[in-house]
Amino acid sequence: MAFPDTDALALYGHAITLDLVTTISESIFCSAYGICFAIALYSIFRRGFTSRVRLIMLFVVIYLYAASVAQWALDMRNAFVRIHSLLMVPDVAIADRAYQPTAKYSALQVALFMFNMVIGDAVVIWRTWAIYQRVWSIVLQCICLLATFVFALADVICTSNGNIKTQSADASKICPLAEGTAWTLSIVINITCTKLIGWKAWRHRKMMQQLFPGKTGKMSGEKTLWILVESGFVYSLLWTIVFFCDARYHWDYASQVFTSLARQMAGMYPTLIIVIVNLQRTVWEEPLTDIVGTGAVSRALQWAPNSNGSAMTDTFRTERGEIHPDAGIGTTRETPVMQ
Repeated sequence: MAFPDTDALALYGHAITLDLVTTISESIFCSAYGICFAIALYSIFRRGFTSRVRLIMLFVVIYLYAASVAQWALDMRNAFVRIHSLLMVPDVAIADRAYQPTAKYSALQVALFMFNMVIGDAVVIWRTWAIYQRVWSIVLQCICLLATFVFALADVICTSNGNIKTQSADASKICPLAEGTAWTLSIVINITCTKLIGWKAWRHRKMMQQLFPGKTGKMSGEKTLWILVESGFVYSLLWTIVFFCDARYHWDYASQVFTSLARQMAGMYPTLIIVIVNLQRTVWEEPLTDIVGTGAVSRALQWAPNSNGSAMTDTFRTERGEIHPDAGIGTTRETPVMQ
């Protein structure tokens, strides 16, 4: 009986270990996502379905989670199939055993991940628009989102048809760059949106310090903005790490852990944004009683209509905001006092 040589055994062991690392790490991340998904459903049902925006929220949350669970299930299936193939299919070359039984699902896995990433970026852009209520704030991000979708679609097509690179000169140029370009554009979208939300949070804090110099701590609306900034920073950092790990250290154990995290984070992060928005009160929902005297006075200051009869709130004629119950965060426009 002929036994495989040392190199072949090392290849076996390395491939099996990578499968185990991927399976265990992604199972942990998927479980954490399940908790986040349950909280998201609770936050949506708690507020009710009084508008189409909340119905869209529910659809997005369910789709993202279903796609992430499908990715986890495919990765689990592929791991077990590869282990079986490596150990129990001797009539296939060792170099091909880890890939042959799972190749037909590669395009589906790429599609699930890429489109989760695109939808997640769309949620981030929606958050930025809801805070600013200005088209200029999302023009660049929308262009990047469209380009991300195009390159994501190209990556799926290239993965599903392995021979397309040799059949078309254009495909041979686009396919090697499609995935990396989509990742880069996604990182640009998240960094840009995080900076814009951070700028709004800083402006709001400076305004509150001028209006209420004796007030310590952050108001709930401001806390929501800073939570969005911090989570956006962490997500952008993780996305950048995963991008470089996947590009340079594809078979490293740490790379596999980060890649498993990315598969779940693509859906988890936008779900977290929806949770934060639904569970936190808006800037204009928080009472001003603790800031400026009695409740009657604070309500008058908070909800008094403008002289022009609009639905906008005029607080000390310094900051004007619109009430957007479905957006989750009140938007503000500062007058020259802050400029």
